[in-house]
Amino acid sequence: MPSENLDVQARVNQVTVEDVRISAAGGDLSLLGQVVSLDIFENIFSPFLTGNMILSDGVGMMKNFPITGREIVTIRYKTPLDTGDVKEAKLQIVSQISRTRTDNRNDVVQLRLLSPFGFSDLNQTVSKSYSGTHSEIVSGIVNDYYGTSVDADATQGDSKYAFTFRKPSEQIQRLASTSFAISKDNKSSGYVFYETASGFKFKNLQKLFDTSPNEDFYYVDAKVNRANFEMDEFTFQNHIMRDIVLPRAFNRPTQLTSGGFGGIQYTVDPTQKSWNAKQISYLDSPAAELDTKHPIVAGSSRLNNTAAKIYLLNRQSKNIDNSENTLSDLAETNAYSQMNYNTHNDTTINFTVSGDSRLEAGKTVSITLQKNEPDLSITESEFDDEKSGLYLIKSLHHKFYFPNDQKIELKTALQCVRNFR
Repeated sequence: MPSENLDVQARVNQVTVEDVRISAAGGDLSLLGQVVSLDIFENIFSPFLTGNMILSDGVGMMKNFPITGREIVTIRYKTPLDTGDVKEAKLQIVSQISRTRTDNRNDVVQLRLLSPFGFSDLNQTVSKSYSGTHSEIVSGIVNDYYGTSVDADATQGDSKYAFTFRKPSEQIQRLASTSFAISKDNKSSGYVFYETASGFKFKNLQKLFDTSPNEDFYYVDAKVNRANFEMDEFTFQNHIMRDIVLPRAFNRPTQLTSGGFGGIQYTVDPTQKSWNAKQISYLDSPAAELDTKHPIVAGSSRLNNTAAKIYLLNRQSKNIDNSENTLSDLAETNAYSQMNYNTHNDTTINFTVSGDSRLEAGKTVSITLQKNEPDLSITESEFDDEKSGLYLIKSLHHKFYFPNDQKIELKTALQCVRNFR
């Protein structure tokens, strides 16, 4: 296909795709000319990349290169102004969703894609002991069972576990819910394990919210007058939000019954023959402690002393050799991690932007929304101060379009969240 200058924005939704190739034991071939669209999905609560692909086969490709559900699809792509390396995503074909014969004797084939690591995970179980911090253990599991590395935030506390017959991703998810960052206390517990185009991540959820965004990751929901509109029109188009939806949010019944606002934790210590009860309150959460944000629940609310969720915890303050057990902070993380997980999306915004190969799930963006008020009623800023601000990309959908004129397009749909009003 004709090459494009990656340093110049020449059109909206511009992307350069070096190639889309399908490979199997029998060889490989380019799908450019057959692929109609390709979707890649990332989510901080999903351990693996997923996707879809639509092919238009009018040359007998499916006969000469049979697709049986073990082929690897590789796409190499880059958008203008991305100064990094060309991005590469590998996805395995795992099923055929549909195959339709058209009037002009083309077969339109829709295929489901999954990360090769995700497919490998389906066929593996962990039966092994690991010791060290949780981030060290996760790095060991990823290396042993996926043969790669993970970008992991450091965690507090050394532990030793004997894992028995669970998938590697399931073991990691169990560790994620009882982990907290080395620079935080256990009120900031709760990690997420996920895969992006750049690899695996094991990240503290609260630290993700506090990450500063790339200076180019700002998005607005309206055009404004530009001093040099002719020169920067296409570049500015990268920052225009389209198809804006504010979906269901602040699901208070679910948050309440799932521990989003706390609960009561009962602790039994057989080594000391004692037990106690502790109130877990939303006021202890990181979001409630920051004055610059708007807490979900006011300090005077009865929800801060809820008994809707009961936690039962076995705590061992002494080891078998009568030495002090130093893992009590790790043991008490569950209530706080459930609080942080259940309030992570109290405010949600979905929108679509011109494709950007630098965007990933787990990064932050700056969003500016206009007020939905008549012009005459606006006495100060025209922007919505309540909904505008810093958001975390919870999920991302890269949508590649391959038209006949070879001007490939990329649109990126984002679901952005924050853990306060």
